[in-house]
Parts: sequence; C-alpha cells; structure tokens
Amino acid sequence: MKNRISKFIFKYRVLFIIIFFLLTGFLVRNYYIEKNKVNNQPVIVNPEEQVKGRKEEIVKLEKYQVPVLMYHYVRTTDEPEDSVGYKLSVSPDKFDEQMKWLTDNGFKTVDFSYFEEPVKLDYKPIIITFDDGYRDAYTDAYRILRKYNLTATFYIITDVVGYPYYMTWDMIKEMSNSKMKFGSHSLSHPDLRNVSDADLDSQLRYSKDKLEKELNIKIDNFCYPSGKYDEKTISKLKELGYRNAVTTKTGIANETSNIYEIPRLRIQNNTNIGSILSGL
Repeated sequence: MKNRISKFIFKYRVLFIIIFFLLTGFLVRNYYIEKNKVNNQPVIVNPEEQVKGRKEEIVKLEKYQVPVLMYHYVRTTDEPEDSVGYKLSVSPDKFDEQMKWLTDNGFKTVDFSYFEEPVKLDYKPIIITFDDGYRDAYTDAYRILRKYNLTATFYIITDVVGYPYYMTWDMIKEMSNSKMKFGSHSLSHPDLRNVSDADLDSQLRYSKDKLEKELNIKIDNFCYPSGKYDEKTISKLKELGYRNAVTTKTGIANETSNIYEIPRLRIQNNTNIGSILSGL
C-alpha cells in the first residue's frame, strides 16, 4: 500500500515539474516578444498629438536676425604700447562679462548652418567668431566659452599655426573635439584682391585642405583677411566648396544677407554689448 502511494506522489511531482517548466518557458517567450516589439517600433500614444508636436518643434522662418560677433584677442593690453592691438583686444574679465550677459538674456550660440535652414528656436541665436587664431583664444576665450556652455567659430591662418602668440595644432584639435568650430582665414593673410589667380587658388584651397587633414572634419567657412575681397574671391570660394564667408562689414545678419558676405559686429573692450543687442 505504501509503495502504491509513493508511486502516486512521485508521478504527480514529475507532472507538476513538467507543467511548471512549460509554463515558465511560455511566460519567458512572451516577455521577449513584447520587449522586441517595444524596442523595434515607436510607441505612439496619440498619433495626432505627436504630429502636432512635431509641427510646433520645427517652424521654418522667412525672416530672422542673427548677430555675428567679431573678436580677435582676449587679453589685457595697454593702448600706448600697441594702438592697433588695443582696438582688437577684449580683456578676459570683460569677455566673461559679455558672455554672461548673453546667457542671462536668452542668447545661445548656433553655427553658420543656421543660415541654410533658419527655424524658430526657444532662444535667441547668436554666432561668436574669432579671427587669426591667436593663442589667447585657447588660454582665455575657450575657457570662458565653456564656462557658459557657448561655442564659437575660430578662423585660422594655417601658415602661422604654432608660431609664437598663435595656437598650436594640439590646442586647435582639443577645441575642435570640444565642439568649437573652425574655418579658414587663408594660408598667410594677404589682400586677396591683389594676388594672382594661382595664388588665390592656393590661399583658399590649401588652407582648407590643411584644416581638414589636421582636424578630420569638413571645413566650409571662410573669413576674408582684413575684410578684403572681390567677386573673383567669392567665385573661387564657391568653386572650392566653401558654403559661407564673413566680412568686416558692420551689421546684423538676416534673411537678406548674402551668405558669402555675412556682416558682423566688431566687439571691443569698451563695447556695451547690451546696447547693441538689447533690441533683439
């Protein structure tokens, strides 16, 4: 009698174990099926709301204004020593003050691709530029830009990289890896109106090639040396694949601006940045 009961209990235990494993396998299988569905397909709670939200997020603008600020040095200097350099210099403290004003007043930096597809933003777009590639762009400007989560475009004269007072390639690469932008300022900073056709090609082509090789990025921004250029210069820029260029002409870029003649606002140490931007 005991043997029959033991056999009966053993059979039901085996049956229970089999049912348990079958049920567990079924539940695990369903879990992974549902997981894959979630991972492979977007979960749409309300398609109409999703489409509505997408339209609100991307609104192309027919009219816009984007100030482009022009800097050279971020350093402290005395006017009697270097009158030209003094006019091109903003002290680190003043630059910090200016960047703080921008962030406190709703400005955030964009790059020049914004002009190709201007859209409505929840902040005021602005572009910050530095000409020539001086070393204080790395030692002072870069530090302050990062402090305020801003970016800038730095125009490099490629033949003088690594010279005293100019940035090195290692500095430029570090900044590029930190989302700073770069453009060409020619090989040697000549007046492009007065060079031969062959030299014009070299100045624009090989400065671009050098930057692209060193930074492993596409370079399509240009800054005219001393703001000097002509129609031949613009034609060569287009031929070589540049997509925009900045001038030293004063103004705020808008929908009517020529993308190869973008105006800028020259910023000096005594510039009241609030007064020139407060209306935007």
